[in-house]
Amino acid sequence: MLVCRRKAFQLFLHMFPGHAWTDIGLGTLREGSGGVSERPSAVELLEQGTGLMTRSHLRDLGLPRAAIDAVFKRLDVVSFDGYSRPMVKVEDYVELLARSTYGRDRVRPT
Repeated sequence: MLVCRRKAFQLFLHMFPGHAWTDIGLGTLREGSGGVSERPSAVELLEQGTGLMTRSHLRDLGLPRAAIDAVFKRLDVVSFDGYSRPMVKVEDYVELLARSTYGRDRVRPT
């Protein structure tokens, strides 16, 4: 049954070129806009080494809320008029990680 549904889905996609369709399960399809790209993930931003990260990006990296709050307190925050989500620069976050990492050669302050 699943194989038949998948084949039907593929045929349906070819009937409407230029449209983006998403299979949202149970044989239901949702039309999306083909020209809109998704926002980059936190990992993609870190691999690029540049960009802006939101609290959601930091949460996706596994940071708990208290750690995210600490990051936003330590770094300069980017805030655009008319946009409510504060952001931090990827470069600043990577630098903070380096400064906050204590290996065998550094003693963590108490």
